Amino acid sequence: RKTYDVCIIGAGPHGLAVLSAHCSPSTVVSDAASSIADKNEYSNKKTRPDQNAFSVCVVDPNGGWLHEWDARLSALDIKCLRSPMMASTRIPPPLTSLDALAHPDVYDQEALLRYAEMHGRLGELHKPDFTCSCLKGEPMLEAGMFDVPSSSLFLDFCRDLAATLPHDFVAARVESVRKLPGGEYHLGMSDAYPLVQARRVVCALGLPGQPNIPSHFQHACWKCDAPERCIYHTSQCDKFDQISEGENVVVVGGGLSAAQGALLAVKRGAKRTVMCSRRSLTTRQFDIPLPWLHNAHGRKLRYDFYRVEEHDRLDWIDRVRGGGSIPQEYMDQLEAARAEGKLELLVDDIEGLQGESDECPLAESNDSVTMLVKTRAHGTINATRLILATGSKIECMSIPLCKHLVEEFGLPVQSGLPVLSNDLQWGDEQIFVVGTLAMRQRYGAPGVSLFTLVNGVTRPGQSKLYQVNECFVSRVWARLLDD
Repeated sequence: RKTYDVCIIGAGPHGLAVLSAHCSPSTVVSDAASSIADKNEYSNKKTRPDQNAFSVCVVDPNGGWLHEWDARLSALDIKCLRSPMMASTRIPPPLTSLDALAHPDVYDQEALLRYAEMHGRLGELHKPDFTCSCLKGEPMLEAGMFDVPSSSLFLDFCRDLAATLPHDFVAARVESVRKLPGGEYHLGMSDAYPLVQARRVVCALGLPGQPNIPSHFQHACWKCDAPERCIYHTSQCDKFDQISEGENVVVVGGGLSAAQGALLAVKRGAKRTVMCSRRSLTTRQFDIPLPWLHNAHGRKLRYDFYRVEEHDRLDWIDRVRGGGSIPQEYMDQLEAARAEGKLELLVDDIEGLQGESDECPLAESNDSVTMLVKTRAHGTINATRLILATGSKIECMSIPLCKHLVEEFGLPVQSGLPVLSNDLQWGDEQIFVVGTLAMRQRYGAPGVSLFTLVNGVTRPGQSKLYQVNECFVSRVWARLLDD
C-alpha cells in the first residue's frame, strides 16, 4: 500500500503534460521562452518544481505511454500530425502570453524542436505553406514553431520525456474511487492490483463519448452478426488491418479521419473506394481557423470566447470549428487518387442500407459480405466494407469511471461535460479533469487536437508558473501538493 500525492488516470498526451508540469527537473525555461517573456512587462521567469518534492502515480490499462495514440497512428498509417509544435499569441494584461504546445513538455516550448535537432531528425518537421495566409510574417512562423512533426518523432519524444520524469506506472484499469476517512482516495483497480491511494486525482481520459452512428445504420450495426467485420467506426482502429485487395469500400464523412480511411483503402488495393460527405470538402491546415493563431486577431477571438456564457460554449466552439476539415496535404493526396481512378469523391446524403431482408440488409457468401449503400442523388453503391468517419458524441457519462465518480460523489455534469471550477476541479472533491472533458473551461483555440494540448491542462488565473497561459498547475499546484 502506498499513498501518492497525485494519481494521474490516463497515459495519453494530456496525462504526460500533467506529469511534466509536476515532475520536470528544476531548471528555468528555455532561453527563447525567457526572451519572449522579457518582452512582456507582466511576465515573470519561472522555474520548474523540484522533481523530488512529491510522488506521482500514473494508471493506464495499456501498460505504457501513448499506447492508444500509437495504435491509431499505425492503423490509419498517419505519417504526420496535424498540430503545430507551438503557436503563440499575445493577449492584454493582466494576462501575459498564450502558448499552445503540441507536445507535453509544458515548461519548454522548444523541447520538441531541440529533440529533433539533437537526434538528427529535423527532416521530420514539415512546414505548411502559409505564404498567402494571415500568418505570413508572424515571428513564430519564421522561427519554425508552426512546423508539424512526424508521428514517429512525436511518439519518440513523448516516451523519452516520460522516461526522464520520476513516477510509478500501474498497468491496470481504475474501476472505482472511494474516499477514506483520512481524506485520501482509494483507487479500486482491475486485475486485483495492490491498493493505491492518492491525495489528489487527475482524470486525463482522452477523447470521451460514444461514436456517432447515423440512425439508418444502427439497425445493421446492432441487429446483424456480419457488420462486426464490415461496418465499423474510425474509432475502432483495430479493424483497419482487415481491409484487403479487391474490396469495395465506402467511407462516410468529410473530415480528416474520413480522408485517412479512404487513402488507407486505396493504399491497401481496394477495387473501388468511395468517400461520401454531406457537404463539399473543406481545406484547412488546422482544425481551427488561422486567425486564432494570429498575434492580433487572436486577442479579439479569445475575448469573445470569455464573453460567451459557460453553458453556451460548446455550441460556440462547434460553430467556430465549422465541422470537419482536411489539411491541404491530404487534399492533394485525395485529388491524386481520384485522378488515377482509385477514388471517388461524392457530395451526397447516405440514406442507409438497402437489401432484400428488413431484418438484415446484408448478403453473405463465401466469407464475404455485400451491402447496397443507398444515397439520395447517386443511387446505390455496392460495398463490401463501410467505414463511418462520423465523429463522436462528447458524453462523460458514457465513460464508466466518470459515471462512477458522479454517482459516488454527486459531481455536477452539464451538456455531457463535467462542471469544473477555474482550477479544473470537479465539484468539491480533490478530483481534477484535463483534456477534452475540460473543453468548456479551457482557454484558447476551440479545438480538440494536440494544438490545444497545454490548454487541455491549463486555465487562466492570476499567477503564472511557466511560459504558457495561466494554467491548471499554476493555480492548484499548491493545493495538489500541500498536505
